[in-house]
Amino acid sequence: MDFLSQTFTLFSYYHMFKIAFDTIGISHYKGLKNKLPPIRYVGVDENNNELVILTHPKDFNRHINILKSAYKKTLTLPTNNHIRLEDIKDDIYEIYPSTIDLTTNPNGFIGLFVNEKGIEILKNDFTENDEVSKLEFIKVENDGININDYALCGVIETFIRKFNSKQSLINKYKNLYLVIGEMKNLNIISGITYPIAKYNIIGGKRTLYEDSIESTIRECIEEFGLNKENSIILKYINRLVPKTKDIIKCSSFNVYCIYIKPKI
Repeated sequence: MDFLSQTFTLFSYYHMFKIAFDTIGISHYKGLKNKLPPIRYVGVDENNNELVILTHPKDFNRHINILKSAYKKTLTLPTNNHIRLEDIKDDIYEIYPSTIDLTTNPNGFIGLFVNEKGIEILKNDFTENDEVSKLEFIKVENDGININDYALCGVIETFIRKFNSKQSLINKYKNLYLVIGEMKNLNIISGITYPIAKYNIIGGKRTLYEDSIESTIRECIEEFGLNKENSIILKYINRLVPKTKDIIKCSSFNVYCIYIKPKI
């Protein structure tokens, strides 16, 4: 296993990156916005030390020698002063739950279906952001959703396959349009994001402190670039997502299907 892919105690992770960033400068990784790298919470060991793994370990390979040296220094630090995740969570870019937790409280995505008026409203509400470059709209036909014209990424293929296998959902959402977004990648060094010409439905990983519905709504705000104060689409999403019965459940994520059909 690569050094950065191992499980670290929270104590080692925290001090390793603090020491390393004292050397290279925390602003070197502009994409982290002056925070420590994203982690996934694993649990606790037999000594009640909280355990974490790096979410994107390869992002830091360029400084592997500095990090290894910093890690060795953490082994010499007194460990009687335990660090608790609750106390340092605001110092960390993102914190995700363990994969085991996702079986009972999954990540959240939205299967958002709109009519022509809904498209108009969403286009007006949408703002390009760090995660989504632009939106596309795919009509639900008699046989479901055809995604052959799009390069895809993420969970959309699994969602479409399950959606198209349920005739009741096809009938319910027929002649509406599924909203998909062109995703962006982040350059962690420059902090600049760029479109990748691949599409996914809106949503993503929930944080450790969210449930599936909360994460779905947050991701909608972020990936649609919505204004919390006056977004019409957000009002619909806040009302409909918690109530929907049309939930496509997968191994680590749920897709909450809703439709928005304002009168034309």
